[in-house]
Amino acid sequence: MTKETALYKQKMERNLKGNEQKKTEEELYLAAKVFENAMDEIVITDSKAVIQKVNRAFTEITGYSEEEVIGKNTRILKSGKQDTEFYTKMWDSIITSGKWEGNLWNRKKDGSIYPEWKIIIAVKDENNKTTHYISMARDMSERVKYEEQIKYQAYHDILTGLPNRLLFYDRLSIALANAQRGKQRIAVIFLDIDGFKSVNDNFGHNVGDILLQSITKRLMKGIRKGDTIGRLGGDEFIFILPQITVKEVINMIALRLLNILKEPFLINEYTFQITGSMGISHYPDDGDDIETLLKKADMAMYQAKEKGKNNYQFYSEQATD
Repeated sequence: MTKETALYKQKMERNLKGNEQKKTEEELYLAAKVFENAMDEIVITDSKAVIQKVNRAFTEITGYSEEEVIGKNTRILKSGKQDTEFYTKMWDSIITSGKWEGNLWNRKKDGSIYPEWKIIIAVKDENNKTTHYISMARDMSERVKYEEQIKYQAYHDILTGLPNRLLFYDRLSIALANAQRGKQRIAVIFLDIDGFKSVNDNFGHNVGDILLQSITKRLMKGIRKGDTIGRLGGDEFIFILPQITVKEVINMIALRLLNILKEPFLINEYTFQITGSMGISHYPDDGDDIETLLKKADMAMYQAKEKGKNNYQFYSEQATD
């Protein structure tokens, strides 16, 4: 090999190494940019789960600065919502398969807890020994909030926030089962607001909706803790009174509901005088299933309207008239 050839070869090798180094530096630069600007939080720890590096998303989500968590164990993020068994299974998965992914709750610096989807990956050296862990997590707060809202809307009346027909039936089913098991009595009250249609016709549905919301607030003050009030639609409300010991308790609650409705309602500078007609059925005398109790309470309510409205009737009494 001539001297010129050897020098040329050395020059080419230097250029090649320079290109490879430049490429490596570019890749490291890009990786650092991805790490820092990722929307998901990223945490790098050593083999003992001691935090070595976090990205910007981590500090924005958790409220911790990088300086506050470097050198700390990831336990500082534990929310307390997962038990020991949860973490045992999680680490078993990481040790056996090299990764884990799933949903969990973590705690922010301000003490609030939040849900996240997380994946943890074990980084191993050439001897298959774990040297680091990398976790990537996405804050699921908005998604959980949205799912809870959808679930709430499925079981509650949008206007008043009261249990809708679906949730009311479920609670009545539970109340009946408890009453049957404990040999107790429960009462069902069907309430219809007298003349409510004229409010919508003369003042508009907006005023009618506000009036229904005001009625709801008052009715909730007239029942006991543990009682249930639901809205079946329109101006129809229905109640479950569990653990009834004597009939006088039903009379007391029914009278209280009628009286609180009598107080005038002021809506958009309009004053409304409201009354209600109520029908009452009770287990076990009037039936032992949901449909029968609701049907008989409804029948008793119509009897109350026929007797001049602004009163209540028991099914067992009006059925023998």
